Amino acid sequence: MKIWFQIAADTVGAATDAASTNPISRLLINFHVDTERFVAQVLAILIVFVALWLFASKPILKTMDERRKKISDGLEYAEEMKQKLAEAEKRQAEIMKEAALEAKRISEDAQAKARELVDRSAAETARRNEEMVARTREALELERKQMVSEVREQVSRLVAITSSKVLQRELSAEEKTRFANASLKEIAQQ
Repeated sequence: MKIWFQIAADTVGAATDAASTNPISRLLINFHVDTERFVAQVLAILIVFVALWLFASKPILKTMDERRKKISDGLEYAEEMKQKLAEAEKRQAEIMKEAALEAKRISEDAQAKARELVDRSAAETARRNEEMVARTREALELERKQMVSEVREQVSRLVAITSSKVLQRELSAEEKTRFANASLKEIAQQ
């Protein structure tokens, strides 16, 4: 590397003698620029630049590309999740709608069963009432028959008693016939 500095210094020194009329040379001389150091600094900067380019910028660019890709993937993932969320919300709305319909159907079924139960209970109550009325009528009919039977027995006894009292008395034949016919009619009607 020292050789490069020496070559650059010799070139600048020779150029200073030959080109003292050159405006750049005069400018360098006026500002007291040491050409050897200037060339060395330019070369050092170039070397640092090349080293940074080779060893630092490539990893940095690679890292930036990786981050850019991660950000891009993250944005794609976020967009995908937004779509999935929208789909999930849509499915949830559909499920809620189906659940509401199912609840309505269950409620209607329950109401129908309740109405059916009430109707059956009412029919059972009406049937029992009819049975009670029928039994009551039967009991009343039986009681009426018993009463009629008792009344007939009493009428027959009264007729017999009356007949015996009347027969103890002397009746004319016409009274006896009329009395017998009336008793027969009365007994027949009962």
